[in-house]
Amino acid sequence: MHRETVDTSKFNAAAVLPYQLRLKDFEIAMQDVYDFFHDVNNMLWIGAYIVSTTCFGQPPCPV
Repeated sequence: MHRETVDTSKFNAAAVLPYQLRLKDFEIAMQDVYDFFHDVNNMLWIGAYIVSTTCFGQPPCPV
């Protein structure tokens, strides 16, 4: 499964950020969210594969 990465070219470099935040902080947070959903999708796919092969004798259709 393809893992997404943050496109930092879309960030507004001129943004005034509060609380001493940096654009790098937003990049890190966004990458954490992308990684979380990638892991969730992988676990769901593995679960679907196990259920499908156990119950129906064949793997699920590829996405």
